[in-house]
Amino acid sequence: MSQKQNPADLGLFASGVALVIGSFSPWISVAFLHIAGTDGWRGYVTLISGLILAVNASTRLWPQMLDKRFASKLSLLSKVSAVASLAVLVEVAIRLKQVTNGMSNIASDSGSTPTADTTFSGLTQALDDLTKSLTDALKPHLAIGWYVCLLSLAVTAALIFTNRAVPEDVEATS
Repeated sequence: MSQKQNPADLGLFASGVALVIGSFSPWISVAFLHIAGTDGWRGYVTLISGLILAVNASTRLWPQMLDKRFASKLSLLSKVSAVASLAVLVEVAIRLKQVTNGMSNIASDSGSTPTADTTFSGLTQALDDLTKSLTDALKPHLAIGWYVCLLSLAVTAALIFTNRAVPEDVEATS
């Protein structure tokens, strides 16, 4: 008996795969340096979450792949892991914002003191401008992998928490 696959389950599977890919991609960029999610433990949280989501969707797409007892527990585990991954991504963004604000404060505090001598006023202004441009160039910012993970979790939340991807099987009565 052929069973039609739910498009929401296909979306959940794609979301899990995107979360795995985003975990390996750069999360933070500083000038020419890129830091991947899996360079720290936070990326492994999203990686494991992506694998759980992909396996959960696989059990819905191909019901004979796993016993039904485990499939129902996997659905709950996928919700918990999605929430944990979202918490990790929010924490990374907050910490990066704190670092960026700290760098901005240091740059504004390091401005040179104004001198009464007009001979060096142009030089001090040029050094201040150079310091500001270097500080702006070296500020860390979120990279593509972080955004892929966030988008993947947004799709997951839309599919799981709105119950579009329904874990229960509807059995036909004869």
